[in-house]
Amino acid sequence: MVLRSRARPRTYALGPRIAAGGMGEVYQAFSADLNRTVAVKRMLEAATSEEDLKLMFLREVAVAATLEHHNVVEVLDAGQHRQELFLVMELVDGPSLAEVVEVLKRDNKILPIEVSCHIVSSVCQGLAHAHERALPDGTPLGIIHRDVAAENVLIGTDGIAKIVDFGLAKLSGQSLTQPGVIRGRPRSLSPEQARGDTVDVRSDIFSVGAMLFELCAGQPLYPNEAIASLLWKVAAGDYAPIAPRLTHIDPGLVEIIQTALQIDPAHRYRSARELDRALEGFRAARAMRVSSRALAQVVTMTWPTIKANRLQRMDGLPGELEGANLTLPADKTETESLDLQSPLDPSGGYSIPQAQLSSAPERGPIYLPPGARGDNTSSIGRSLPPAAFTSELPKPRAPRHQADDEPYRSRTEWRIYVAAVMLLAALAFGAAWSAGSGGEGAPTAPSHTPPTAQEGGTGS
Repeated sequence: MVLRSRARPRTYALGPRIAAGGMGEVYQAFSADLNRTVAVKRMLEAATSEEDLKLMFLREVAVAATLEHHNVVEVLDAGQHRQELFLVMELVDGPSLAEVVEVLKRDNKILPIEVSCHIVSSVCQGLAHAHERALPDGTPLGIIHRDVAAENVLIGTDGIAKIVDFGLAKLSGQSLTQPGVIRGRPRSLSPEQARGDTVDVRSDIFSVGAMLFELCAGQPLYPNEAIASLLWKVAAGDYAPIAPRLTHIDPGLVEIIQTALQIDPAHRYRSARELDRALEGFRAARAMRVSSRALAQVVTMTWPTIKANRLQRMDGLPGELEGANLTLPADKTETESLDLQSPLDPSGGYSIPQAQLSSAPERGPIYLPPGARGDNTSSIGRSLPPAAFTSELPKPRAPRHQADDEPYRSRTEWRIYVAAVMLLAALAFGAAWSAGSGGEGAPTAPSHTPPTAQEGGTGS
């Protein structure tokens, strides 16, 4: 499902805050209209005061209107309340890849190589979908993510990796970033992006290579140092040689990483799909077939600790909008029919509707009990008030194949059983009738079986 117009107002009941950062925060929410649990991303007023950041939000909405892939987080809706912007997205019940790596690194561990290749292959498939999107007349949209990093890869408890946050995406040859301003994570930037040169899809390939290197090596491509000197190194592609840092890795995979991290874009893989094929070939040749179940096990193992870490970073306090209702008015704009050739023009692109936000119920601060900060369990001691979202949400309807089809399957199986019994009875009746007819002197066909030696036949 991509962005669609609202024939009637749509309300989202905001629940617990599940993540927070310098520019905004994310709430779990429920939509009775969509009958699903979603994530609502709130961009704070201080962030939206910068016109450049507001255009980033509009860009994310415009790009999301074109994407629909199981390895890309869906954006379902968008709205504005006063100076704050809201983005309604698919809720991924799981951590980011960066959080998983961080937890494992504390125990001096890294992901298994086959799991890392599986994750990066999924990211490549999502990027390939974005890179190849075009207008109905075949004109390429030219989508480039420009911020591919472990922080922007979410992994659900179902073991499916999804790429998120197209706020920095480049579209149709347009540039969002102001001169002299570099956005994105420096350690994941391609050299041409760090220099401010024109970029294409091969810039994302470099970022994917940097992410794959970090997963395999357990260390970033560039060392930790001051941002100024780091940017100089990134712009020059001045990183330490790859092979000596990956002596424990299969040389075939090292070659793939080195190709993705070539300084000259002409020497890299030409597309995310080509990189995905290289990884698939490497895995197939070594029988490294990994299902989503293996990745789901990793998430299940690390998810409780990650949720505890998130709560600690938010000081164990609820978000100020917990319990509020976000209502987006009905509109008549078909988002899918936007002029996506110029999605950054606020006057001609997507118009963010004004939303209504009910006040959240007053509640006192929720404090962590003594010793809870060191607890790695998922129930870290936080207790929500009776009006909390989690205790009021209706349970989602069970999938059809798990509940609604049971009576149907039962009826079908019974019909098959009855038909089989009737068929067997008919065959038995036919056999009995034939045997009875033969005993009454009915003519029989002459036998063509040659006599055997025991019967006295000589064959002459």
